[in-house]
Amino acid sequence: MARFLVIGSVTALAMLVQPGCISHVARVAPSPDPIEVDHPSHVVVGATLTDPAATTVLRSPLPIDAVYTAWKRDESGALMRCDGRVRTPLRWWQRFPMDVVADMLPVDFEATADSQISYRLVPVRDEAEILQHAQRDGFAHAPAAHQ
Repeated sequence: MARFLVIGSVTALAMLVQPGCISHVARVAPSPDPIEVDHPSHVVVGATLTDPAATTVLRSPLPIDAVYTAWKRDESGALMRCDGRVRTPLRWWQRFPMDVVADMLPVDFEATADSQISYRLVPVRDEAEILQHAQRDGFAHAPAAHQ
């Protein structure tokens, strides 16, 4: 009986000494389209400029909600853009009362979310047409005369 008490005490102590952890991992994968070296391209995740050809990995002990913007020019000079968001879910084992149990287990739990950049063509607008629409909608005014 004393043997089981010792084993139980050591097991309980080990669980308290080495508790598990919860980590959130968000990945933003590059576009499957090849990136031309001669044409500029950029990816901004949150406020960080990242490599457009590499997968961006974000890690945090708290849930992640990150927006990203990517843009590039293709061989014709057209502007391509992608705006997206990657959010890690709040899993059932992170909600009370299960989070108390999950924190005591010597297991690392991971919540993941993946997103991929998908470029879309930015339409080119004629400057005169934009001005005409702005005037029609009341946003463009004649310059004020200086006195």
